[in-house]
Amino acid sequence: MATVGTFGDVVFEASVETVRTFSELQRTTAARWGVHSVLGAKPIAEFVGPETDEVSLPVRLNVLFLGGATVEDEIKKLREIVLQGKVGVLTIGEDIFGKYYLESLSETRKYFGKRGETLFAELTLSLKEYVERK
Repeated sequence: MATVGTFGDVVFEASVETVRTFSELQRTTAARWGVHSVLGAKPIAEFVGPETDEVSLPVRLNVLFLGGATVEDEIKKLREIVLQGKVGVLTIGEDIFGKYYLESLSETRKYFGKRGETLFAELTLSLKEYVERK
């Protein structure tokens, strides 16, 4: 088994039996700026500070590659992380991104079996950097 990364208790992995990983990663780093209006002149921008980073992970779940788990089980586990407000450390390979929370989960269930079970789904995990109060 090769661990691609982790987010708290969620392990992104790839092996002969299991593929539970993402296809790409998008990270956004931004700054916060205050813009002050000036009468009769152009506005003046002032750097306020860094914005929290955001990460987007597109995930594909195929029942054939979940090592016996169901697509519904995987979605339920992720949905509970969102609804419980869990915070976890996000790592990709050896890169430690820091603490993040799963802000939202978007799902598209694409293919279904003869009993209505989901065979394949595409998810987007939207994570946001978690900064603790000092």
